[in-house]
Amino acid sequence: MKIGIKKTILFSLIVTGFFSCRKSDITSVIKPLDNSASQFSISILSTTPLSNVPQAFIGEITSITAHGDYFYILDTYKTNSVSIFSNNGEFIFRTTKGSGPGEVIYPFSIFFKDDQLIIVERGSLKHYTDRGEFLFQENFPHAIFARNIYYLKNGNVLTYGSSPKLGVDTDGDLAGLEFFRYHLFNKNFDKEINQFFPVGIDYTALECDKPVSFHKGNVLLLSQPNNSIYRFTGSEVFEKYIIDFDAFNFTESDIKQGKFTLTKLIHDRQRLGIIDNIIETNQYIIFSYVGWNKGENEFVVYSKQKKRSANLKNILKQKGFPFMTPIGVIDNNVICVFKPYEFTNEQLSQYTTETFFPKGIDVDSNLILFVIKINEI
Repeated sequence: MKIGIKKTILFSLIVTGFFSCRKSDITSVIKPLDNSASQFSISILSTTPLSNVPQAFIGEITSITAHGDYFYILDTYKTNSVSIFSNNGEFIFRTTKGSGPGEVIYPFSIFFKDDQLIIVERGSLKHYTDRGEFLFQENFPHAIFARNIYYLKNGNVLTYGSSPKLGVDTDGDLAGLEFFRYHLFNKNFDKEINQFFPVGIDYTALECDKPVSFHKGNVLLLSQPNNSIYRFTGSEVFEKYIIDFDAFNFTESDIKQGKFTLTKLIHDRQRLGIIDNIIETNQYIIFSYVGWNKGENEFVVYSKQKKRSANLKNILKQKGFPFMTPIGVIDNNVICVFKPYEFTNEQLSQYTTETFFPKGIDVDSNLILFVIKINEI
């Protein structure tokens, strides 16, 4: 009984007490369940099958960064590695697993700074050349478990990770409960300037894979489980978009009961939500949420100008394209990944008759990168 009361108090704080932000003058409502797919179209700009040499195979792509003539791919699901491919799919490099110089055990995120590839691991940043040569390692000068790190134009550093000091009771009742939130540090990374709302509870669930989008100076932050998108100005946070699932929104009572209740409600098809993964272009915002189809994510395309949205799967389907997962942005277009192992050889043979699809693809082929352009009709 004692534990239950304390957990309820903590979850109440998540909803009401930790939000260091305010509503903006203009807040838009996004309705992911709207069926506006007929108002969008897709064109494929390029296709890049990744090399099929044994050391190049990737299970999943957590995130991708395009820099110069290379793709930098993070896989935290199966290989726990960072791989480098040329822009025509040639395999260049992959990190090895271990604790030695240049090795990684569990990379959380990647980014570029001063033309160096930087891999974020727990407690450290590992620097490499653009072709994977290890340079040096620096440890976090602040006791924070950062999954993602973003260097801002004003020199400050924005991180996303858990706060070990929160949620751990002195008598051990709540030990292990972690609150994922945003932290703002000065450029030397030795002084915390501010903290923003928790994004999820517990290391094992409700943390975002890609919680931040940077696009031409515009910074968007995701917030779970209240399902809002915020704009970060460098010093303040404004609620910019409210995600409205109509009758399937989480209630305050749902959220107070915690992560297991939220995931069960989705599994039982009573609720929708837990937004994750956000990318932005000039015209669109693309984000995902946990859907009813075996817990798979559904991806939503939202037009910032015309304020309408559609399910990406439906947009692709009406053009005869198979589903592909949006994972990044290049030249204001969207990078998507296609996974051959999710299809049968019969299905793949049908796709390879189309001009947009590479020949000779089967279920044992490596992943394929597509760059697509989204248009409005």
